[in-house]
Amino acid sequence: MKTNITKIGAALLAVGLWFGTTLAFAQTTTTVTTTKGAFTEYVPNSETVVVRTDANSVPLRYGVTKQTTIVDESGAPIAVERISPGSQLSIEYTGSGERLVASRIVVQRPATVTAPVTSAPAVTEQQTSTTATTTRPLTHDEKHAIKEEREHRKKAEKEEIERQSLPCRRYFASGLSYIRREIRFLCRGGLFAPKPNVNHAVGILN
Repeated sequence: MKTNITKIGAALLAVGLWFGTTLAFAQTTTTVTTTKGAFTEYVPNSETVVVRTDANSVPLRYGVTKQTTIVDESGAPIAVERISPGSQLSIEYTGSGERLVASRIVVQRPATVTAPVTSAPAVTEQQTSTTATTTRPLTHDEKHAIKEEREHRKKAEKEEIERQSLPCRRYFASGLSYIRREIRFLCRGGLFAPKPNVNHAVGILN
């Protein structure tokens, strides 16, 4: 009988120890949740990080403790005061409701904006040709030909002038002859003198 009681007591003790261990393990197990959002501000007095996420219209507040790790994507530590507003954060936290405690905060690098590449305008090579002009002394035949050309041109101009002035010279010659006859007549005492041939002079002019 005593043996049975001892066995039952040992069994109950084992069950109690197992239950206590399970309860303690359940109490110490915490759930870590990860969320992403844009950093808004850090409140030093309450040591709170304010983050705005797409899933919540109201900004969420995460408590920051001495155990909270704040690093960049490469793992280098970053002071919370140096986080720029609008920076994207990946936050691992525990708790629920208004009691959210951040255990790890990763500051993500801003997206790199690639500027459009503009091609430089094509450079057109412009070739210029230079014509060199050289002078040489004229030969005897070339000088003689130029001299004859000048004399021929002067002779032609002179003939053209004489041709155009011929009617005028004839008219003046006729008038001069008339004047001479009149002078002779007056010197001889004549009363009448022959009239100049006006029609003849007009015909000469025409």
